[in-house]
Amino acid sequence: MQPHRTAYVFGLDAIRFSCALIVALFHFTWKFPNEAHIMSFGWVGVQVFFVLSGVVIANSATASTPYRFARSRFLRLYPAAWIAAILCFSILLIVPQSHYSSLGIGVISQLGALARSLLLVGDYAIASSYWTLPIEIAFYSVVFLAMLAGKCRLREVARILACLSTAYIVALAYLLASDLSLGWLDLGYGMKNMLLLRHGVFFSIGIYLWMVAYRRNLQSIDWMLMALSLGAAGLEITCRSAQIINIYAVGDKYSLGTAQVAWYVLGVFVTFVIFIYLSLVNSERWTLSPATGACVRALGLLTYPFYLTHEIIGGTILYYLSINGFARSASLCLAILGALCIAYLIAAYGERRLRDAIVQVVRAAKGFVTARKTTVD
Repeated sequence: MQPHRTAYVFGLDAIRFSCALIVALFHFTWKFPNEAHIMSFGWVGVQVFFVLSGVVIANSATASTPYRFARSRFLRLYPAAWIAAILCFSILLIVPQSHYSSLGIGVISQLGALARSLLLVGDYAIASSYWTLPIEIAFYSVVFLAMLAGKCRLREVARILACLSTAYIVALAYLLASDLSLGWLDLGYGMKNMLLLRHGVFFSIGIYLWMVAYRRNLQSIDWMLMALSLGAAGLEITCRSAQIINIYAVGDKYSLGTAQVAWYVLGVFVTFVIFIYLSLVNSERWTLSPATGACVRALGLLTYPFYLTHEIIGGTILYYLSINGFARSASLCLAILGALCIAYLIAAYGERRLRDAIVQVVRAAKGFVTARKTTVD
């Protein structure tokens, strides 16, 4: 994470892992009337992921070339996604889709969904968590193009995302408040999200946090746009709260209101953003013992495969434990623990070996092409 400092930012891995956990708990509880209130704010972990991406990508792009940046992003996203998609699809061939539906978990057991999960593009994948990855790829592409233009223009990227995304979110909020609709202007999960109009402010916040933490002199316009991005992020979260409240399976005892959920979610989001900034500026002071540091780093590495697999791995465990009479609390704990164990195996063994294999194949191909060219010359 740190080309400019020697300290590793453990706080970012802790935040990443915490966000994955609250997202998983949201997916596992929103369907149940007596549990929906427990993690009603868990979905905001995705927005925090986008802020983290802004921080991490700003840091890596600054110390890289366009080729190395594209290579590192490909190797970070695709090997784990391929393993997770194939594993989860294999489970879906055995476990009926209706089992997951009864838990409120959205899965699609079709070859087309598998293909989109392997490519990380498209509207529908084998699990709902995949919807964020095309957005990440779109952000990486914007940064990559900025790097090709010359010196990495992170400031310009942050400014453009802040302006366009804020305008979109304000228009969206106005339409929602007025009960109007333009069809394409909504909070859906379609390919239009790859335009970064809805989520661009979160990436912009991440870039600005990185710039402030590492003393990249911000101009007055940047401070204004950073504040604008934070306000627009809050507005997007509020709009999403108003929409998402309708999907909770809440009963009279634990009924949830839009204002209640919105305040919870905004409080959690602000807390995470503050902790991201504090983690960056205190990276050299907030140190851990070697054993604890290795544990936190491992949790950070398994977060991505856990996020991809928790719905299907955890959902499978949840279903079979529930029909065998296990207590709900115990089932939730075992489902999350089981998904974490699988994610650890993917991160520690499968992902690493597949990544190394891809690198070796590319090197061999380059060597073959070079040799053929030399022979021809």
